[in-house]
Amino acid sequence: MNEKLSRLYEYFMGFLFPNVCKFCNNTAAYREEGYVCEKCRQDRTKIDVPFCYVCGVQLTGNFEGIERPLCPQCREMPPYFDWARANSLSVGNVYQAVLYYKYSHKIWFEHWLGKLLIETAQTYLDPADWDVIVPVPLHPKRRRERGYNQSERLARILSGSLNIPVKEIFRIVNTPAQASLNREERIKNIKDAFAVKDWPGDYKRAIVVDDVMTTGATCSEVAKCLKACGVENVFVLTVCHGGSNL
Repeated sequence: MNEKLSRLYEYFMGFLFPNVCKFCNNTAAYREEGYVCEKCRQDRTKIDVPFCYVCGVQLTGNFEGIERPLCPQCREMPPYFDWARANSLSVGNVYQAVLYYKYSHKIWFEHWLGKLLIETAQTYLDPADWDVIVPVPLHPKRRRERGYNQSERLARILSGSLNIPVKEIFRIVNTPAQASLNREERIKNIKDAFAVKDWPGDYKRAIVVDDVMTTGATCSEVAKCLKACGVENVFVLTVCHGGSNL
């Protein structure tokens, strides 16, 4: 499903299913809201302090007085990216929307998910400090099967809001799905899976965009690839984070 067809599909489905929330099915909701009503949009757990200063995972416990707390994972094996932030935990309607969007071609949810990315970016980033937005790529085979790369679509929404260009990199290894793997297995599975072509020399600070972060292995490998091309700082931005790390 290319970009033109996906837009036609979105409008066609909007015609079949009018302006009503796709979660509760009884409250008005509109395209620019992702067809999710205000009440159903509240069914998410926003990440708040304390969270890991590096990977952004929600922390539990008392971290009072600690300016930059770190989770055990980032203390023991720091990722290649410098910072990561997510809007919400991978629970509730926001996570369901990500799954529907990613695996069930329910494109309309991207309007809500894109707004959450923009909200998070506006909280933690100054657009003037960043040169480029890089979506986590899919392997061409998987992209053909799915019809689109949800991370690339979200990256372009963010690009339009922040006025920062998008530069795509390539997934050169069609790795098995990460979902059933632990962190060590994910790191091994994703190793050397990405490549860059014609990277501009003045792109020194990159924002990597993905839908969900779990262990951070994929985004770390993307950051490793970018830094090998001369990128100095990498900030990862996702809609959801996989949960608590402490």
